[in-house]
Amino acid sequence: MLIFFMNRISQICAVVALVVLSHIGPTRADAVGTPVVVSGDVLEIAGQRVQLYGVDAPELDQTCIADRRRFNCGYIAKTALMDLVAGTEVSCKIIIDKRTDAAQAICTAGGFDLGSNMVHTGWALADRRLSEKYVEVEDKARKASRGLWRGQFIPPWEWRAR
Repeated sequence: MLIFFMNRISQICAVVALVVLSHIGPTRADAVGTPVVVSGDVLEIAGQRVQLYGVDAPELDQTCIADRRRFNCGYIAKTALMDLVAGTEVSCKIIIDKRTDAAQAICTAGGFDLGSNMVHTGWALADRRLSEKYVEVEDKARKASRGLWRGQFIPPWEWRAR
């Protein structure tokens, strides 16, 4: 009798495991290596392109205004990310957006969260549509007038919508 129940429990566990696994979205291997910076919030590592999770940086051709002068804030955001990863290995924990199948990632360099650092310096915004992870960091950057916050800009998601 005990053997019958043990076999039945094993069968139930197997069915539960299959059901759980069928609801997990597609996965990709985590990325580790020397990155190529594509933009202020996109890296390419080992041939895999990843968007930093929870942040949105200006587009490469986006302009902003500071001290009554227009400047290419998208390019500056890219160079800020380049500075953060220069000479370091980057490790990214891949998260797949089930709506778009896009690879997003929480990436670190030297143990520091790149998304958090980009928001801290003011060259990326917390993407509240995805996460509240960097909102507090953004509030501090805004109060300190760092990066984009020292002038006028259009949030990247609004700029793309135009």
